[in-house]
Amino acid sequence: MGTDGEESGATRPSAPGAARSDEAAATADGAIIEPSFVFGFAGAARGCVAHLDGSRLLLLAGLQFVILDQDDQQARTHARMHIFAAAAMAATCPAPRAASATSFIPLHARVRAVRRAALSPNRKFVAAVEELWPEDGDDQKQSHQVSVYSIASEKLLRSLPLEGAAGSGGDARGGLAGNARKQQGAGAGPGGGAAGRAPQQQQQQQQQQQQQQQQQHGDGKLLLVACGAPDWTLQLWRWQIGKSALSVPAALPPDGAGEVAAAALSPWDESLLAAGGPGGARLLRLDWGSGGAGGGGPAAVARATHIPVQQLSTAAQQLALAAGLLA
Repeated sequence: MGTDGEESGATRPSAPGAARSDEAAATADGAIIEPSFVFGFAGAARGCVAHLDGSRLLLLAGLQFVILDQDDQQARTHARMHIFAAAAMAATCPAPRAASATSFIPLHARVRAVRRAALSPNRKFVAAVEELWPEDGDDQKQSHQVSVYSIASEKLLRSLPLEGAAGSGGDARGGLAGNARKQQGAGAGPGGGAAGRAPQQQQQQQQQQQQQQQQQHGDGKLLLVACGAPDWTLQLWRWQIGKSALSVPAALPPDGAGEVAAAALSPWDESLLAAGGPGGARLLRLDWGSGGAGGGGPAAVARATHIPVQQLSTAAQQLALAAGLLA
């Protein structure tokens, strides 16, 4: 089991899927090889485990994601055998899919280690913040990217560069979010005035409608990443077209730079994102313009709200007291 972020990486091959003999030959030719683990559960990477549906789990292991049915004994045996095989062998000799409920998603060919993973609310995509092997001739430059993989097709869909992540060791935060558009005739969105004034039964019906809309429209088209310590930046992409929608300072606290511990997009409201850290939390309300989030245009920050850490601690104490009274 991994004890640090490096253990989700692998020894750098001379070519994707290269065997051990190729690596030895490269060493004889004078190449420098940095050994690291090529097997095992990468427990140090944030978001390394997620529930998909029912009994299926998504695990990060070595240079691949593993989709495992925990109720299938044959699948568990198959996964253990495959996870503890070399990553290069897994790439060149994949196990047959029909024999087991386990499946595997190989990572980008240049990935050295995965630092963070996030599953989209609709459970269709998984994003990974990846540290890359240097390009040939530029071995000193450290680079990172965020890649999006399809759960259904088990393939890489798109990779986007994280220029600001080099200064933070690739320690980026964030994830995918659904595009929760409101249908015509549906009630007000979360936090809307009509929903706030509706009776409890009507609120429940609207919440059910919103959840259904999320299942129908929550296509995970938006990708949020906070990177670039110590001056953290929030980067928002329409990743399917590789286009940046927004790039703003995290501003935690508002008058300076502060660490970002987490960043998230609302799965119900496509115009609301949040970032939090030791300096408090910051909520951003976005204006997508006339085209909306799906229109392809840039987003602008319509309103920013900062919640100091003192207010957060007070709210936590109140919640703890309420939980104690209820218990």
